[in-house]
Amino acid sequence: MNVDILEASAKIHVRGKQHDNTTRSLSHYPSFCKNKIRIVMTPEQVLERYYYQGWNKADTSILKELVDENVKFRAVFSRRPKRGIDTLLSYFDSTRQALSKYTFEIEEMIVSKDGTKASVRVSCRGMHTGNFFGMKGSGHEIHFEAAAFFHFSPTSGCITDINVIGDLDSIKRQIGIDSAEAAPFET
Repeated sequence: MNVDILEASAKIHVRGKQHDNTTRSLSHYPSFCKNKIRIVMTPEQVLERYYYQGWNKADTSILKELVDENVKFRAVFSRRPKRGIDTLLSYFDSTRQALSKYTFEIEEMIVSKDGTKASVRVSCRGMHTGNFFGMKGSGHEIHFEAAAFFHFSPTSGCITDINVIGDLDSIKRQIGIDSAEAAPFET
């Protein structure tokens, strides 16, 4: 059986502006096999799909495609590291119920030379419409910045580890609660 290889130029975001990185060879990057087509993606492309198509468009099939089934993650709203794609998807659902219109904009991305690690600074926006830190939806729009650190499998290219940090006190102030009084947001 023949498998087609699709190569695309890498796109890098720095401070919200997209830059072409067409001189980088994709031959040393792992590939994703989906529907009998092998797609070679750089870490930059994986993260763009993760944020722009997975999170921003609420497409969990994209997250399942890009994230390893045994992913270890610590999200901005969770206190303890968690494991597994199903747990990540549960977190995704809980977060989107609490914050409708929740979107990310990649502001800056740095990828290790070997392509197994990346850090991303993102701007996050959402509308507080559901239970969040023990407070019912206020209708307040929130905006905050976060930093995310990713590890990728050197063989499959899938995301194997995610660690996200953000300004929780700012988020709590924006929805109208004192940080000391806030209930934890756990999924």
